[in-house]
Amino acid sequence: MMTNKLILFFTILSALLFCAHASLSAQQHGNPLLPHIVPLESCLPKDTISTKEHEVLSALFNGARVIGLGEATHGTHEIFTMKHRLIKFLVQSKGFKLIGLEAGMPEVEVVNRYILSDEGSSSALLAVYQLGMWSVGNYEMLDLVQWLYHFNQQQTEKNKVRICGFDVQMTDSAVRTVTRFLRRVNPQYAATLLNTENCYQWLTANSTMTAQNIWTYQADSVKQHYISNADSVLYHFERYRKQYEKATSSKECAWAQRNAWLVSRAVRLFSSTKTRDSSMAENVSWLMKYFKQDKIILSAHNGHVWCENHTASNSDATMGWYLREKYAQEYFAVALTANTGTYSAVHEGVLRRNNTILLPSTTNHLENYLHRAAIPQGFINLRAIQPTDASFPWFSRLQAMRFIGSVVLPTQFGYTYLLKNFDAIVFIDSTIASNPLPDFSRMR
Repeated sequence: MMTNKLILFFTILSALLFCAHASLSAQQHGNPLLPHIVPLESCLPKDTISTKEHEVLSALFNGARVIGLGEATHGTHEIFTMKHRLIKFLVQSKGFKLIGLEAGMPEVEVVNRYILSDEGSSSALLAVYQLGMWSVGNYEMLDLVQWLYHFNQQQTEKNKVRICGFDVQMTDSAVRTVTRFLRRVNPQYAATLLNTENCYQWLTANSTMTAQNIWTYQADSVKQHYISNADSVLYHFERYRKQYEKATSSKECAWAQRNAWLVSRAVRLFSSTKTRDSSMAENVSWLMKYFKQDKIILSAHNGHVWCENHTASNSDATMGWYLREKYAQEYFAVALTANTGTYSAVHEGVLRRNNTILLPSTTNHLENYLHRAAIPQGFINLRAIQPTDASFPWFSRLQAMRFIGSVVLPTQFGYTYLLKNFDAIVFIDSTIASNPLPDFSRMR
């Protein structure tokens, strides 16, 4: 999920640039977006993709190996269903077999086992509950998981689709994965790890949410002690890796070692989110190697998939920036946004759905230009906009677009350079809130 620090950054930037930008926008006549909008017939995954849609989507994603599907909010129903529709297309028509979620790696592995063979879960609903975050713990995700399960039932093992998590915020399942593995291969070391005052003992006794809440009040020496503990487990894996691979397998050992890496990154995030995006980008490449796939679809917030290097304010570029550096034009960043309706988000610690309103877009907002096109849903291929196009100056300037994180905030818009940071915009004019599973009303 997007952090409050990043939302605050956009709020401040918006305030500073509003006056200058408004005067530029006032000079615009007509709708510069209209010549570039390609309508889509539906945002519902059950609706068949027409021949025309197939043609334009094939051209849009041509040559992409890593596709970031963003979201303007974490809780918009039609954004989830549109992603589902695009994922179906990319799986069925473009050969993508790996899907990444902005969620924990071991948590999503439960879902992965389900869609592959039912192992580890008796139903799709139970699997989705294991994700542990309201932003992906919803009925929209359940529909996608059920589709993936049924799709895989018709495929050979080689052609089955995998799903994975690339976030580094949560420790609960990662700690259990590491300690369970070490109890098997080195019980003495595992006992020492859990029975002395260290990071793993502390995280076993405290959930991620509890650990995050009390981290601020820990002495700096204690924080550094826990970080050093987490790092020492990584060094231990490297030292004994060959021995552990012989006792289990190279794949199982690699998975346990990566979970130890997740723990070391998560405890650092308790102090600062500045390394989250770089860690997520590193995870994406690791997952492609682990699952032996050269293409992946990523589902995350627009603020993670875009290619912004905002080191001046956050000391860390976005995940998309790192992926663009590594994969160049084979990384394709898509912003998904909505104009009117409701959305789900957390307010005062409680997840709200039906009464959280998308603020109306005004003349200065990207969503307003899209609304004025009078097209229910569609996309713009930003890579196709050339310097010779009459609308190129508009697309090249700083533009306002909707930007909502995991919590309800009075300011819903931020600024971005569209051509620099995204490769396409997918929009839905009118939306409703996503449908979180019942027990996620107070989830993180």
